[in-house]
Amino acid sequence: EIIGEGLDEILERNHKGGDDAHSLFALLTLFRKVCDAIAFAHSKDIIHRDIKPDNIMVGNFGEVLVVDWGLARDLHQDGSPEAPTRKELTDSLSDTVDFRRHTQYGDVKGSPPYMAPEQAQGLADQIDKRTDIFLLGSTLYALATLTPPFEGESLAEMVAKAQDSDVQHPQERAPQREIPTELGRIILKAMAYQPDERYQAVEELIEDIDDLLAGQTASKQRTFAPGEFLMVEGKVGTEAYVIIDGTVEVFKTVEDGTIIPLIQLSEGDAIGEMAIISDAPR
Repeated sequence: EIIGEGLDEILERNHKGGDDAHSLFALLTLFRKVCDAIAFAHSKDIIHRDIKPDNIMVGNFGEVLVVDWGLARDLHQDGSPEAPTRKELTDSLSDTVDFRRHTQYGDVKGSPPYMAPEQAQGLADQIDKRTDIFLLGSTLYALATLTPPFEGESLAEMVAKAQDSDVQHPQERAPQREIPTELGRIILKAMAYQPDERYQAVEELIEDIDDLLAGQTASKQRTFAPGEFLMVEGKVGTEAYVIIDGTVEVFKTVEDGTIIPLIQLSEGDAIGEMAIISDAPR
């Protein structure tokens, strides 16, 4: 017996607000444990195919279990029945279909609010570990926005959106959540329409989540010429800088053209760090 609650229940409580709501950091910590479970399954060549908040249980002591492996598939097994075409799937959908109960080819396998394009299109031969990575991205989308990625007035509409990976940017879906730019990038990479554009292994996703939890982002060294602008007020920036050599002058130009020096930064100082957590204008 599992003593705890579903991640979907936690997200619903967060959506309502209150003192018992989880912080985004706490939710990401739970998600990190989910990644470990799926990485282990993948090491055995087992894919889950139905990863979503409803299938994640959180115990009373923070333990995380991925449950409902009814759609799991052993990648070593061959001879899967032929999948239906995209048109057949779309034509057969109705609001009365219980997708969690239909597990044979000829029906949609998975959960429409979260499923990968290849699942929604019935492309059985294209479903692999990267399908699970998409589902992890969908789950992460729900953690960040408190809503599933694919919503609609009918199941058919949700499946149609899943078929095209028609997903709204998480920062646009839930601006009140103040989703960090780096988290949005991670989600959209995991949910890329083309499997080749997603993370190719769960371990790659884990590395980016770990960096995010540690407050790190991808970085590279850049050199600027004297007098060159790093950033300008009012422009949207996606980069932050740590000065490793030289100085940076921060100034403001007023209406009459007068330049007012504000501060001079040097080695070890950071500038533009708000770009890490917000895509608002400088």
